[in-house]
Amino acid sequence: MITNEKYGSVPRVYIVCQDDLLAPEQFQKWMIERSPGTELVEIAGADHMVMLSKPTELFGVLQEVAKKYN
Repeated sequence: MITNEKYGSVPRVYIVCQDDLLAPEQFQKWMIERSPGTELVEIAGADHMVMLSKPTELFGVLQEVAKKYN
């Protein structure tokens, strides 16, 4: 079982790709709800290959995450 004391103690960021056809947004959010300590960031218009569909937006998100958790 995933708990806040163990797995949940490590900060994580999940990037929701709103136009992902492989893992629909609803399913992505369902997974996030079951993972304690997860921050949610959304990228509008991103598909499953966010590094190809929205590389500039992904880069910006990753920079912000690095600043926040560094």
